[in-house]
Amino acid sequence: MTRLIGTGEVEATVSYRTLGLVDEACVSDTYTPDMPEDRWLWAAPGMVYLQCPSAVVSVRVRLESWTTAPPSDAAPWSGTEDTDVDLPSGVLGVFTFDGRWQELAAPLPSPGLYGFRLHWAFNPERAPFYSPLRSDRHVLETAVGREQELAGVDQYCLVQAWRLSAA
Repeated sequence: MTRLIGTGEVEATVSYRTLGLVDEACVSDTYTPDMPEDRWLWAAPGMVYLQCPSAVVSVRVRLESWTTAPPSDAAPWSGTEDTDVDLPSGVLGVFTFDGRWQELAAPLPSPGLYGFRLHWAFNPERAPFYSPLRSDRHVLETAVGREQELAGVDQYCLVQAWRLSAA
């Protein structure tokens, strides 16, 4: 049975159109993974990066730790994407390329391979936002019904993580 273990939330400033979710053990070795520029998520061992529109400056990130893959969220989002990431310490934080790392204090069970589902929404009061994807430069839709999560920020990200295997 799927169960929510815990949550953590931080606000951050996006730098270089990129928001990173980085394991504490990898903060000193961060780099931009060599990934296609037409993807929202870039993943490498210990890190996942979300491309953000250039107009996004402030973001609120909520991490949810689950026992297994969480149920699908039918609420409206601007985007959703899944990936798998190996976390060497299991301590996850928000990393920005200006050198800041803020721990997301949600308890992950242990180091290991995790499934990640990222949902994001853009604030309609601060629109328009343009796609950062090289192959798809258009105005992005904003999600209606996320006013509370988007209060005071340009973008809201919900990160759901669940362990696939132990280290």
